Amino acid sequence: MVFFGYTHCPDLCPTTMADLAAARRQLPQEFRQKVVVAFVTEDPDRDSPAVLRDWLDAMDPEFVGLQGGNQDTAAALRELYLPESSIIPTPSAPVVHPDDGHVHPGDYGVDHPGVVYAFGPEQTLFYTGGTRPQQYAEDFALLAGAGPE
Repeated sequence: MVFFGYTHCPDLCPTTMADLAAARRQLPQEFRQKVVVAFVTEDPDRDSPAVLRDWLDAMDPEFVGLQGGNQDTAAALRELYLPESSIIPTPSAPVVHPDDGHVHPGDYGVDHPGVVYAFGPEQTLFYTGGTRPQQYAEDFALLAGAGPE
């Protein structure tokens, strides 16, 4: 699984990652280990490796954090037919970090795709929003080789 976002996101990123964590917890241990969830930050200026790790640990300590917001992730987004992320210099509301409620330096937002990609050995799935943890879990099981329930 891969999702592009940023830890200061006030809505989509924390809820999507929490749903992915809940879905992963629903799997039997043997299949859970086959599901790798990678979060690619598109805000490397604020999302240091330590900030990213702390944020992901609150969701699932086994989630993988990757630094993005560069030419390589822009190319990856193009390959996935997703729009490139961009800085929103003056968001309509202050950027408040969801973990501590404080406005952080660099009062800006990041416009990023809200798509989760799931890559399996024989198929690729994508989710554009509104996916429930149960649906993710069912698809995780299929992609990890559990077969239909």
